[in-house]
Amino acid sequence: MPCELDWKINEETVVRPDMMIIYGKTSADYLEFPPVLVLEIISPNSIKTDRVIKFELYREQGVRYYLLADYLKKTVDVFELIDNFYKQTTSNTFKLDKTCEIEFDFEEIWK
Repeated sequence: MPCELDWKINEETVVRPDMMIIYGKTSADYLEFPPVLVLEIISPNSIKTDRVIKFELYREQGVRYYLLADYLKKTVDVFELIDNFYKQTTSNTFKLDKTCEIEFDFEEIWK
């Protein structure tokens, strides 16, 4: 069920991604562990934060997939965490765990 949820990384760092998929349950009023997938919608005001600051923060925290949607260009950049570094990919299928995967149709979001 969609809801707004903060991710409390530590006492000084709390973020609220535009969209995130978590695998597991949270018992607090905020998420206490990294989501499996984060999608941020880039705007002219957030491009530096999303492409630089959050990119590095999510990598450090172990977010497996980081997606950056640019609504002006109608593109989605997909990054997968491999060996502790984000590698850009063209895949639209995301393995959440050993038995669960999801697929996005990126063309549909721009219609």
